[in-house]
Amino acid sequence: ERELRCITADMREATSTMREWRRECVMTVLLLCVGISQGARSVTCGSCTFVVSDEGVLSREGDCTCNSTLSLSSEGIKNITLGTFDGLSSLATLYLDNNMLTTLPAG
Repeated sequence: ERELRCITADMREATSTMREWRRECVMTVLLLCVGISQGARSVTCGSCTFVVSDEGVLSREGDCTCNSTLSLSSEGIKNITLGTFDGLSSLATLYLDNNMLTTLPAG
């Protein structure tokens, strides 16, 4: 019976240690994710600069041409400002995968 109590106590300590380790891992992942998503990011295509704000809103700065492939994959985009792609009729390919878009603006 005494040996059983010792084994049970050891198991409780191991379980507690595992919970602590798991909690630390989750916190580390959360901090890394927050660190990655902070700050505006920009992507250039030809003479165009596309900016993703801290809030995940994609917009374009100024008039420009973009005659190639534009990859905006994994940029944390949640919303696209109306008119962002206006006048880019020569844009061959647009990648928007791995973002947080739920709808696209008309147009």
